[in-house]
Amino acid sequence: MLKNRTKWGSEKSRLEFEAGCRLERAYRNLFISYLPPKLLKIVNFLGLKGYRNIGFSQLNKTAFELRGVYSMIAEVSILLYWMYVETHGSLGPKNLNLCEKIIRKRLESHPNVCSKN
Repeated sequence: MLKNRTKWGSEKSRLEFEAGCRLERAYRNLFISYLPPKLLKIVNFLGLKGYRNIGFSQLNKTAFELRGVYSMIAEVSILLYWMYVETHGSLGPKNLNLCEKIIRKRLESHPNVCSKN
């Protein structure tokens, strides 16, 4: 629908729809990629495949290139993943640079949040 639709109410609605589609694709790929091997065989037999690199690239595109509610959800998802899931699950290296980039981006848009009076 995103590729074939030519008429949109506005550019903002198109971007919001694109962000939602990218976020769904990211969650789907990440969820399937973390399934246990026995369950993954069944899901693959049904024709569904999940790739972590596609999931993270879609999540990053949603968080950093698009605006709106889905962008903020993607940012929170990235922060939760790298600061909680990876840390507590010992699944791999931490990506603190990405977390710092998200936090700095939000602090630039809301500079008075952390100011002390």
